[in-house]
Amino acid sequence: MKYYHITCSIITLWNVLIAYLVTLTVFGCNGFPEKHKSVVFPSTRYPFIVIAHRGNHVNAPENSIQSLQEAIRVGADYVEIDIRTTKDGYLVIMHDASVHRTTNGEAKIAEMTLAQFKALKLKNDPFNQSPPTFEEILKEARGKINLYLDCKDVKPEQVKSLLNKYKMLGSVIVYTEPEEVQDWKKTMSSVPVMVSMPDSITSYDELKQWIVKNPVDILDGSVLFYTKENVAFLTKQGIKVWPDIQNPDEKPEQWQKAIDMGITALQTDRPEELIGYLKTLGKH
Repeated sequence: MKYYHITCSIITLWNVLIAYLVTLTVFGCNGFPEKHKSVVFPSTRYPFIVIAHRGNHVNAPENSIQSLQEAIRVGADYVEIDIRTTKDGYLVIMHDASVHRTTNGEAKIAEMTLAQFKALKLKNDPFNQSPPTFEEILKEARGKINLYLDCKDVKPEQVKSLLNKYKMLGSVIVYTEPEEVQDWKKTMSSVPVMVSMPDSITSYDELKQWIVKNPVDILDGSVLFYTKENVAFLTKQGIKVWPDIQNPDEKPEQWQKAIDMGITALQTDRPEELIGYLKTLGKH
């Protein structure tokens, strides 16, 4: 009986040790998930990253080839584009589920064929462009700019296939919903994945718990959510903070406030002006 108890105790201690080692492997010594070792961020030239929201659409329609070219022209580090899927399974670029706001059409993209989508014309467009496909964006962007893929309604496998075709797997980050993170991680383990911080989080304890359940690489969301303290906290956990600052009154005072918080990337509607401001600070 004594031998039995000793043996059981040894087995119990061994199981505890194994569990502890597994916890360290998965979550690290600080209790947070270890960053995926194979994640590779696209290369950039400057200490501060400028993301052109739907392209540089000051002088061109949003999410158009021209707005992409404008983002490249002004020197943005990334262009943010929105990807959806047509009824016949093609990947196309459009923010809204319906085409009526930005084109001369009325239908929902999920109910259109590629041919119907390409027959559309963008509104207020001196270039008379049709909205682009994802493949057309890849052809134009390759070797010129990184892509921030806001994946509205797409399958990871299909996105990966086209990225491989154009050798751009190392030039993108993916924005998705928290419940879809694991699907993207399984399909493209080297690509950084971004989500927005839920509005429901109001304390550090809630933030810590959320990070453990959602091991992402980048956090988005409104710049108004962030403080110097939570940016420092997230950075310490290996999570980059790349928030949205675009708004009708976007101006240098807002950019500087973000910089002072320790933020090193912003998604903006004014990439040319932001880059000009960053140059005065030696950050671009």
